[in-house]
Amino acid sequence: MTPRLPTFEQRHAEFLNDMLAMENEGLYGGVNRMPLYGEICQHGLDPKDERNYLHYWNGQKISRDAQLSGYFQDSALYEDTELVKSYFNIPEVDPIDGVCVSLRLGSDFKSLGLVPEPNGVLDLLLGKLDSLQFDNLTIITDTYDIGYLNHFAHFSPKVVCRESCEPDKDFADIMSYKKLIITNSTFSWWAAYLGHAEEVYMPSDNGTGYDYVKLNDIPGKKVNHYNVSY
Repeated sequence: MTPRLPTFEQRHAEFLNDMLAMENEGLYGGVNRMPLYGEICQHGLDPKDERNYLHYWNGQKISRDAQLSGYFQDSALYEDTELVKSYFNIPEVDPIDGVCVSLRLGSDFKSLGLVPEPNGVLDLLLGKLDSLQFDNLTIITDTYDIGYLNHFAHFSPKVVCRESCEPDKDFADIMSYKKLIITNSTFSWWAAYLGHAEEVYMPSDNGTGYDYVKLNDIPGKKVNHYNVSY
């Protein structure tokens, strides 16, 4: 079978298609895109019906596309950093010596109960202040939640919020910082992986507790963990 790139959510499509450097890989069929999940089910079956998969794994002939679906959130999969980075069109950004806190505060995370209480990051900043040795603090967030952000007023941070409208600029900004504090966000995890980060502080359990999520390290970076609560 010939693998093809997925169709991304419309609001992220331009950013992700620009970032992923797979358009030149003949294997991926150029501009072809995998159809949406609901379009590939066999015989009108429910998407989760096992009969959508058994016919393929039993070696029977298939007449429609099959989709590999699952979780690939394990740090061990990304240890070959040079190979993984070759999959991306990594934007060129200048390194910044300050500290950046990346916060996901939007309704998508709130609805899942995944917005951490600010005390975890606050304790980290207060407890590690001397060792971090930062002379400026930047907070990059997807939603300007004034009640939440006021907890950090003591540090007089620069707050950057583009309301999720320009993920490319958010990503480039996060990539720039040598010291990062991230929450349970794969967006900021990848920015740390691909960028100039030398030291990264991340939640001790990546904020989930699910066995299939093991992004508790970033290959090639000095990673420290801190505790969060929800």
